[in-house]
Amino acid sequence: MEDDRISKLPDGILGHIISFLPSEDAFATRVLSKRWRPLWFLYPSPNLDFDDQRFFKKEEPYISFKDMVNVTITERSEHQPIKSFRLRCHESHDSFTSEFSIMLLLTARRMEHVDIQMCDNWKLNIICFIFRFSNLVVLKLKFVCVNLFISANLPSLKILHLNSVYFFEHGFLLEILNACPILEDLEIKNISTRYWSVEYDEQVKKFTNLIRADVSNISIYDVDLEVFSSVEFLRLEEMYGAVPVFSKLTHLEIVYGRSINWRFLTSVMKNCPILQTFILEMPLTPDIFTSYLAEALFDLRLFRNILPECLSLQLKKCTITNYRGCEYEFLFVQNFLMNSTSLERMRIFSSPSLKNQEKLDKMEELLAFPRISATCEVYFV
Repeated sequence: MEDDRISKLPDGILGHIISFLPSEDAFATRVLSKRWRPLWFLYPSPNLDFDDQRFFKKEEPYISFKDMVNVTITERSEHQPIKSFRLRCHESHDSFTSEFSIMLLLTARRMEHVDIQMCDNWKLNIICFIFRFSNLVVLKLKFVCVNLFISANLPSLKILHLNSVYFFEHGFLLEILNACPILEDLEIKNISTRYWSVEYDEQVKKFTNLIRADVSNISIYDVDLEVFSSVEFLRLEEMYGAVPVFSKLTHLEIVYGRSINWRFLTSVMKNCPILQTFILEMPLTPDIFTSYLAEALFDLRLFRNILPECLSLQLKKCTITNYRGCEYEFLFVQNFLMNSTSLERMRIFSSPSLKNQEKLDKMEELLAFPRISATCEVYFV
C-alpha cells in the first residue's frame, strides 16, 4: 500500500519493533505481506512468551498454537539464541500431548530463564536435560512431570520455583537441590513422587547464598531446616524436625493446614534473634486432637521465657489468621502484647466460623488487654 509508511522503514527498525510484541503477535506479522515475512525470522526476540489464553482470543484452533511454538523455536539459527522462555497453558488439549518436543528442542539453546506452567488437571512431561542447562539463572515449573532423569548441573541458577511437580523418584528432587550452589530464591510446594529411592542417601547441602525460601511439607523428603538457616525470608508449611539458629531471618511465616505443633512453633521463634515480622496462619477448621490436648502441646511458660530474650526488642509486626479465640490462642497473642516492646502492629483475622457476636466479643477481649509497647496498634478483622 502506498500509504503504508511503517513498511517503508528499514528492516532493522521493523525487526526491533517486532521484538517488543508478544510472541503470538510477532509470529502473526509473517502473514502481513512478503515484505514482512522474513523480518520475524531475521530479527527474532531473544525472549519468548507464549500464553494460550491470548491465542484463544483470536479463535484459532489449538493445534495452531502448538505449531506456532514449534516453528518459533525450530526456525532459529544457532546465532539467534533464546535467553528467556515462558509457556502458559491454562487448559488441557489432546493436541498438546506429552510427546510435545519443546524442551528437547531447547536443549541446544543457551537459555537463562525458563518458566513453564501447565493446567492443574494435566501435566507436561519435562525432558530431563533442562536440569543441565548450565546458563540457567531462573527456573520455574508448575504442573509438570519429571519421569526421566540423568543428572543435574545448575551452577548459575539463582531462582528455583517448583510447584505441583511430580518426580518419579524422590532422589531427583534432592539431586536438583544439590546442583544449585548459588541459589538465592527457593520455592517448593506440592511436590509428589511415585518411588522412594532407597539407594539415594546423600543429604541436601546448606544453601549459603539463600535469601528467600518458601517450602511446604519438604521434611518428608529428608530436607532439614538447617538447609535454610541463612535466609532472611522464610515461609514454612507443614514442617518439622530439628530447628537451627536463623541468624539473618527478619520475616517468618508459618502455615498450618491441620493441627498446630506449638512446641515446634516455639522452637522456631526461639531461634530467630532478629525477627521483625511474624505471620501465623492457623488451620481453617479446629482440630479435635489439638483442642483436646492444647494445654499439653503449648508450653506457655517456655514461650514467656523466650520472648524477652529473642523477640522483645526486634519484633515489629505480627499477623495471626483464622483466630477463634480459644484459650491457647488467646494466651499466644497475649504473650506478644505483653512482652514485645517494639511491636508496632498486631493484626488478627478471625476465623470464618465465628458468628458476628462471637467476633465482637473476641475483639473486645483483645483490645482490652494491656500491651507493653506504647506505639502498638491492634487490628481485629
